[in-house]
Amino acid sequence: MRKDRRFWAANGRVAHESLVGQVDVPLSAGVERRVRWARCSLCAIDEGLADDEMDLAARRDKELLFGQAFQALDDRGAWSFGYDPEDGYAGYVRTAALAPPGQRAEPRHRVAALVGHLYRGPDLKSGELMALSYGSRLSLSGETHGLWCRLASGGWVSAKQLAPLGDPAPDWVAEAQRFLGVG
Repeated sequence: MRKDRRFWAANGRVAHESLVGQVDVPLSAGVERRVRWARCSLCAIDEGLADDEMDLAARRDKELLFGQAFQALDDRGAWSFGYDPEDGYAGYVRTAALAPPGQRAEPRHRVAALVGHLYRGPDLKSGELMALSYGSRLSLSGETHGLWCRLASGGWVSAKQLAPLGDPAPDWVAEAQRFLGVG
């Protein structure tokens, strides 16, 4: 039976420890890192390429959103190899898109608006740092200013855009209908 590379957490240099006895490379549990860009691509890249060739060869398998976890098994210059612990997709992401290990607190909230915005200060006029996609995961510092919440990593979001991470939309159909005509 052929293995599906999208769920095979191994490359030619390292493999996840769950693959013990199935690979001939060092095993690692990996290090959890959080996405710090608004979005980043998890890509398939052929083995054996030089670091400078990886950019041109990268093929997107899926996207990770701000605050999402990525279990990094191997950092290789501009790219890190690992997997998404939510669904098991394995591949490479840009190392710069990941916060250093332990730098991001565990998210407790998500962006529930179709698009959220991260601002420099607790004011619409303070300047937008980035747009945040629906479902982005946020760690709040506990500091508030009116209806504004400060992120643990810096920047401010409107509380009106947020929902608790473990609190799904009560009506999935109505939630999906919000996206009709978008994109």
